[in-house]
Amino acid sequence: MSDGIVEDAAEIFNPILASNAVNVFVGLGLPWTIRTIYDWQNLEGESLDLGVKETAKIAWVTFTFLILSILMLLCLGVRRLCCVAELGGKFSACCTMFFFLLWLLFVGLNVGEAYSPNYDMISAVE
Repeated sequence: MSDGIVEDAAEIFNPILASNAVNVFVGLGLPWTIRTIYDWQNLEGESLDLGVKETAKIAWVTFTFLILSILMLLCLGVRRLCCVAELGGKFSACCTMFFFLLWLLFVGLNVGEAYSPNYDMISAVE
């Protein structure tokens, strides 16, 4: 009986997950493609940088997210080995605070980088 329920759940959730994945990929790529085509058509004879400024911001955010994600995964791995629990169990309040501090650090680093007065994105990319 339980196999039938699992198969029914998979039949229910797979189209939803696939639809969400398509929405994310189209939602990310379509605006950049439209902007590039628009700039390509309207900036004839001018220098076309194709989003150099946006690339520096994305690179910084991706880097900070990657580093903080590795710290979070290490914390979960240590909890799994030491406490035999990933969620709940011993030290769950400490891990919750650690994850919250990682989130605050991510937001703080990226806001600080975005509003830094001496940051030149063009020279950062080159």
